[in-house]
Amino acid sequence: AAIALVKETGKPMMIDFTAAWCAACKELDNKTFPVPEVSAELAKFVLVKIDCTEESPENAALQKKYGSKSLPTVAFVTKDGTLLSDLTLYTFEEPAEFLKRLAKVPR
Repeated sequence: AAIALVKETGKPMMIDFTAAWCAACKELDNKTFPVPEVSAELAKFVLVKIDCTEESPENAALQKKYGSKSLPTVAFVTKDGTLLSDLTLYTFEEPAEFLKRLAKVPR
């Protein structure tokens, strides 16, 4: 459904692989994503959150497809479906640095 929305809207996609036990995931959720400037930029993306708290074949397949080797993983996909592996985030990142990362995603 998210891929269809990307094609329909022409927006890039951000995939947030997270888990309840992941401290850095919680930091992103509490300290980076809610910052107004970050929220405004994220509104320009199709946002997908994948909860990996419980292992499942579906989650494992998505993690493999999008290069999630650890948690957190925040992956970016262009509107034409290209994974931007050089922009993938695998740790907590402060809002200012995360904004710089978002700015590199083609719109």
